[in-house]
Amino acid sequence: MSGLSSIVMNPYLILLLICHLLSDYYFQSQKMADRKDQDKKVLGLHILYVALPLFIVSLFHLALWWICLVILLTHAGIDFLKPIVQKGLKLPKAWIFALDQVLHIGSPPSWETKQYCL
Repeated sequence: MSGLSSIVMNPYLILLLICHLLSDYYFQSQKMADRKDQDKKVLGLHILYVALPLFIVSLFHLALWWICLVILLTHAGIDFLKPIVQKGLKLPKAWIFALDQVLHIGSPPSWETKQYCL
């Protein structure tokens, strides 16, 4: 495979996307999603929920530990800066949500997993 199809079919990329879906949609309640912008303790709990599946992936695929760490740090940074950017640019919440998802999924470490595909 070559081009975009080899990236999309990468099992590690799919695994990391599953981690993202678990942490942002399964482990995070709507109440937590609403409150994490105002309460740093709730944001910290959400980041722990993000770390959990990434930590498990790191245990089973040791070569991915640094990618998981970078994903965790970028996820935390994006979620921390999101309300600041929303207030500063006065963007609608729907736009911020879409931008948030594009940044989370489109972060560079996700694309670098191509080298680990067997």
